Amino acid sequence: MEPWCQIRLETRFEYTRRVVPGWKSRRDKYSASINSLVEKWQKLPPRPRKESRGVPITLIDTINNCLVARSSNSEYAAISYVWGTTKTFKSTKKNSKFLHTPGAFTSCWNDLPLTISDAILVCISLGIPYLWVDAICIVQDDENDKHSQILNMHKIYANATLTIIALSGKHANAGLL
Repeated sequence: MEPWCQIRLETRFEYTRRVVPGWKSRRDKYSASINSLVEKWQKLPPRPRKESRGVPITLIDTINNCLVARSSNSEYAAISYVWGTTKTFKSTKKNSKFLHTPGAFTSCWNDLPLTISDAILVCISLGIPYLWVDAICIVQDDENDKHSQILNMHKIYANATLTIIALSGKHANAGLL
């Protein structure tokens, strides 16, 4: 094949470094911690999937950087963290349509709380395609969405491939690492 007609596809890591602001500095700063986490995760046996019907949920697609509708039977991570008193980025009726647009989180990356952006980076590093975050995956000013999601929260956490717990954070901007 002639060199001028060769096509090279980007890896997900290369794509993320190119499109996510601040990725390189955050990744370099915490690469030892993330690599350690990835190594431990890869040594674990696969978690058996439940055969029950999943519930419909909204997830952050870590590949396309947007919200997507999926089932709780999908492969995803969930995060448990403290919102705290700091102003945090939330999904609302006003921004929900935009957040479902591919690339949406790339353009609002700097508005995301540090704990959530760290969780997205952890999912990318582990190869987990989706992340469930209550503030973003539940439309916070839609009482019907809020009510149905809260009723199913036990299923959302139970069906997650991995639950990230931000144990020491006192607010959403504390970060994970």
